[in-house]
Amino acid sequence: MTKTEDKVSVWLEQAPIKREQLASDPHRPRYHFLPPNNWMNDPNGLIYWQGQYHLFYQHNPNNPFWGDIHWGHAVSNDLVHWKDLPLALIPDRSPVDDGGCWSGCAIDHNGVPTFFYTGVKNGVQGTCIATGGANLVRWQKDAANPVVVSPQLPGYNQKDYRDPYVWCEGDTWYQVIGTEVHGRGEVLLYRSSNLRNWEYLHPLIPDEIRSQLGDGADICECPNFFKLGDKYVLIFSVWRNNVLHYPVAFVGEFKNLRFYPEHMQRLDWGQYCFYAPLTFQANNTRLMFGWLQEQRSKEEQIEAGWSGVMSLPRVLSVEEGKLKTDFAPELQSLRKEKVELVDLFDDSRAIEGLKSDRLELRTTFTKNTAQRSGIVLHHGDEKIQMYIDWTEKEIVVDSGSNVYRGAFTNFTDRVDVHLFADNSVLEILANREVALTCRVYPKHVGGLVELYSAGGESKVRFEAWNLASIWN
Repeated sequence: MTKTEDKVSVWLEQAPIKREQLASDPHRPRYHFLPPNNWMNDPNGLIYWQGQYHLFYQHNPNNPFWGDIHWGHAVSNDLVHWKDLPLALIPDRSPVDDGGCWSGCAIDHNGVPTFFYTGVKNGVQGTCIATGGANLVRWQKDAANPVVVSPQLPGYNQKDYRDPYVWCEGDTWYQVIGTEVHGRGEVLLYRSSNLRNWEYLHPLIPDEIRSQLGDGADICECPNFFKLGDKYVLIFSVWRNNVLHYPVAFVGEFKNLRFYPEHMQRLDWGQYCFYAPLTFQANNTRLMFGWLQEQRSKEEQIEAGWSGVMSLPRVLSVEEGKLKTDFAPELQSLRKEKVELVDLFDDSRAIEGLKSDRLELRTTFTKNTAQRSGIVLHHGDEKIQMYIDWTEKEIVVDSGSNVYRGAFTNFTDRVDVHLFADNSVLEILANREVALTCRVYPKHVGGLVELYSAGGESKVRFEAWNLASIWN
């Protein structure tokens, strides 16, 4: 057994032990995927393969902080319950990727599962390839790696050049890469006939349009580019000043190998919480996962022994030229007891039979005369409020230590809210348009759920479920 094979074997053997050791942590989610322990960031290599969903992810198997990045691996039959599989990529190929196997994608190349990932050496990044066997457990890195490096052109960033996303149209393969050109975040477009020899074409978005978009990116990270319905969608994560990061989405036309955006929107308003989303096609559905970052100190993460959570799977669609988002219907398999309510009120109402730590809510708020309509999740003497601010046309989460806001573009006196609460995670979709993901850390998790209306009357149509854990 080689040193790499031994490391993979030991990791998998210890996985259930590590999960059991952390199972009692009240901030650790119960139905979101996360590794057995230590660090996780971006989803990678998402692929639907032979009837199963494969999730790869950025992982430090040795510490609960970023560094020594591998690709972890999990598999699911239903998008909900996950099984740990051996580490897929290990940074062991000098001089190509021994600085880290960073983010990328997976494709089916004539029946051969193929990774495109970012290999890092001395801070320099390039696109690398690895091919897998039928069960996607063993992977062979290509001897020609890296197959793509940054264009050697004036103004092109030679180091921040990462996160390949590859797709096929006709007989031609295309690849987009996130980087920075002349001080501005860019997505670069390539093409190939054989996946090994790539021709750099140009920035995906024409310069005269790119300069007007105003997304604020110093670097465009984790680009996704795909056709959805009769439109094309570009998603990337904005990295700005090394301190500000959030995902954006554009819907538009792809003509003459150029993308022309017609609509721009924030993909999730949970700034610093939801990042680096990756999409893939499965059963004629475009699915998306994102990395849910911690909002507590590095010292607290080290003490906890884990960091990073994968979002719930979301379904993307384009309607009337805009990107719409739903939670995957497979999540309904987690539902247990159901509570329903239809009422008109101007006070607060406790909801019997629900626990605030692990639940799903589907609620329609109608304004009437109210200034705010919302939900309170009680955790001991702490509370987390989620409400619609009818005056400011926002959805707001106030955790006591942080306030998160999501802005509507089409706002009426009725808002449909779909919310999942899972200990330290809140994922919210409002009108399928505004996504707001938050991390919260109450001292005592679990308690009463309450509806309220402030400043006047609200009408509420409410249904909710306690949810099962996927780990027992």
